[in-house]
Amino acid sequence: MREGLQLSVLKAGTEGEIDTTFASLDQLQAGGLVVQADPFFITRRGQLVALALRYAVPAIYELRGFAAVGGLISYGPDNDALARQAGVYAGRILKGARAAIRRRSCLLEPWSRHATTRSSNNCRLDSPSAS
Repeated sequence: MREGLQLSVLKAGTEGEIDTTFASLDQLQAGGLVVQADPFFITRRGQLVALALRYAVPAIYELRGFAAVGGLISYGPDNDALARQAGVYAGRILKGARAAIRRRSCLLEPWSRHATTRSSNNCRLDSPSAS
């Protein structure tokens, strides 16, 4: 981390706590927000995105569903590609391939594909030095 930057971890487990947390971002002078993929947050993604827009806090989300409903950007695993690859592996096994993981002959390859999704809204992030 650069000198002078502070990381604050904020927690919310209810809709009211989400509202309170966003209200506290102004007091913390938060320059951005990272939202993890939590089942509770996923079901409240519309609320999270709306509050980030209302409070003008740039936010990055782990799942592309947040960007799909207007969130600024998401970066995380490409779940559609993972599901397709699981189907490929299942097909190989059903056709008789051995489901063994060995160093030289491996049915399952390491998976490290991630996807970055920008919201379809017109957005721009300016660096602090641009002003």
